[in-house]
Amino acid sequence: MDETVNSSAKKKLVKMLYFMGRFSWVLAVLIPILTCLRTTHAVVEKSLGRINVQATIEGVYDSNIFSSSSEEGDFLVRFLPLAKYSKRLGPIIVDGGVGGNFGRYFNNSNEDFSDPVTNFSIRMAEDFGLFSVDKRTAGKIQFGFDTDISQRTETNEQLQDLISYTLYSADFSLRYNHSPKFGVSGDVQYSFRDYQQLSSQGIPYSNIETYTYGASAYYIYSPKLDLFFRYQYQINESPGTESNFISNHLNNFSIGADGQLTPKLDGTISFGYGVLDYGSTEVDSQDSILFHAGLNWAWREKTKIGLMMDKSFSPSPQDQVMLSTTFSAQISQRFTKRVAGTLAANYGFVDFSSFREFGPHNVRSDRVDDRYGVSLNILSNFTSYLNGRFSYAYSTTASGYGDEFSNDRHLASISLIVQY
Repeated sequence: MDETVNSSAKKKLVKMLYFMGRFSWVLAVLIPILTCLRTTHAVVEKSLGRINVQATIEGVYDSNIFSSSSEEGDFLVRFLPLAKYSKRLGPIIVDGGVGGNFGRYFNNSNEDFSDPVTNFSIRMAEDFGLFSVDKRTAGKIQFGFDTDISQRTETNEQLQDLISYTLYSADFSLRYNHSPKFGVSGDVQYSFRDYQQLSSQGIPYSNIETYTYGASAYYIYSPKLDLFFRYQYQINESPGTESNFISNHLNNFSIGADGQLTPKLDGTISFGYGVLDYGSTEVDSQDSILFHAGLNWAWREKTKIGLMMDKSFSPSPQDQVMLSTTFSAQISQRFTKRVAGTLAANYGFVDFSSFREFGPHNVRSDRVDDRYGVSLNILSNFTSYLNGRFSYAYSTTASGYGDEFSNDRHLASISLIVQY
């Protein structure tokens, strides 16, 4: 019996030492952060530019890391360092960032991740001649360019999987107001998602390449409000001969308003119609009314209410097109100078379309998933450079295919955020 007890004690000791080794970097990160930071000034602020550093360390409990019917839970420790650079060059301001997202699970070490993050953008300076960030100033030109190259590891509730992919994206936009009341704009976007692993059902994901072209005409109703008509053309395809993804293209027409709608209400609202055509004569086109709204109401001095509604098409690496409809509302309250909180609720449903076998069913064209959720966030400013955050979210999915795709998920986290 003594040998059994000793064997059990040895196994516990080995497991403890294993976890200490895997998470020893937490102390190596926390100690310098909490003892060496004394100021909110930038690390470098000279003629060469300004450099700021931010670091977040986070403890997470996720009751369903795959957001699937398996409902497998685990604890996760994440570390997110980020260095930001900013420099003005004549009429433009250049911004860049480099960092990472590192995560370690307690019981699912095969899902650990170390994701590099890089981004770059060019934006207009506010006070340079013909160029302006004030998009409603007559005779002014506004343009921007953004890129993002990074590795992403995230739980996707639509795919019901913990996915990993490399993202390459670029976005260029240009606007010109030729009179005090009228303006035009155009934009070009590109993105490519390179998936690295099989799905939870053992089927390879299809890489997704997306080209988006847009054009808009504006009526400048007031210095704070635009009315617009917008056309957008999007192409989704998957490069490679082994992919079963069916290429498609979307034509989207919409009208809307952007800016301050009333003295206390601002945001964007649009309403339109979209037609999705496929690169195969065997697949029928899809069409739907589409809409988007993101509104903020300053109810009181310390209280704000937000409302978001969206209905849109999106491609899926499962060779499914998803028509997603989402409604959410949140209330934000500042309790003191150092403490603020947000309470939110959401409801949505996803209509899936699939044209090849995926999983145990041959056809999924009738699958619809309903989702409900609530969330709570509390942010506290401990010092001028150190913030703390507590977050909790609950979501439930009720699928038209029954228990196979129905699940619940609890997500709680505590974070320390340092920036200087």
